[in-house]
Order: sequence, then structure tokens, then C-alpha cells
Amino acid sequence: MIWSSAQPFSVNNMLQVFMKQQQSRFVRVWDRRFCGLDGPYYGKAQTTKDLLKITNGYSLADSPHKNVYETYKGYKGIAPEMKGHWTLENIVLVDDSETKAVRQKENHVHVSTFEDLRHDDELLKLHRYLETYIANKEAYPSLVSYLKERPWIEFRDGASSEQPPAPEQGQ
Repeated sequence: MIWSSAQPFSVNNMLQVFMKQQQSRFVRVWDRRFCGLDGPYYGKAQTTKDLLKITNGYSLADSPHKNVYETYKGYKGIAPEMKGHWTLENIVLVDDSETKAVRQKENHVHVSTFEDLRHDDELLKLHRYLETYIANKEAYPSLVSYLKERPWIEFRDGASSEQPPAPEQGQ
């Protein structure tokens, strides 16, 4: 799932440029209309991403901003049959803003603001971090417990872009 605080047309353009081949694999694509806003939709407003919207089956029809733009493919709520699948224990929010994750801080992986495709390997490290969890998930009660026990910032600062660290024995 992709959830951006950008406008719908910007999200659609980013996906077309950077993730065109992967788009069909996303459960959903959400934009600014799904965020909590403390100001006007078209102005400077602090946005928040409440993960309970995912677990509770929030949909575009629930958004006060549902009629702002035409709907692009994938801009729907969570399918009713998947509602029970997503919990706060198996969702990670990757964002460069602490304030967007204020509602569920334990689910947040804070990344640096993306600057330059040629010199930025943080997302590659994040990919390895999450792959390390997947390869060893039986050792953790949940994804959130992994985030707590193996903090992202320690992994990021100690990880080379070549090799993920091996899990500790007994975990």
C-alpha cells in the first residue's frame, strides 16, 4: 500500500515514474484525501496518517475530501474481506515526518527526506531491514515487536548497502 500526503495527481505521477511495474501489487494507493489535516486542504496544513483508518476499513467515501479530484485506479478503501487482516501489529509507516506518525509512533520508521536518486541508499537499506524481518519473522511476535527490538536507526547506521546483518542467535 502507498499512502502519500501529496495531492492525488502528484501521487499518480510519482507512481507512473518510479513504480509503474509494481503498481498492480499495491493493495491500495491513498493520497492527501485520506490524511488528517489541521488546516485547509489546498493550503499549508499539518497532515497525520492514522493507521486505524486502514485497520477499520476507511474508504474514500468516508473522507471529507472525497470529491476533490477524480479517483485514480486503486484509490479506494481497504476491501471489506481484508479488514481483519491488517492490524497495528503488522503495519509499518515509513515517512520522513515524525508528526505524520503521531498517532502510532511505534509503527513509524523515520527515513530522511529523499533528495537525490544517485546518492541516496537509505531506501535500499530499509528494504534490507524489512527483508531481515521477513527472513526471521518467526522469532518475533509481530512486525511492531521487530521494530522495537531491532530499531531501524541502528540498522540503518550500521548497515552497508551490500549485506544485511545476521540475526542474533536465539532470536
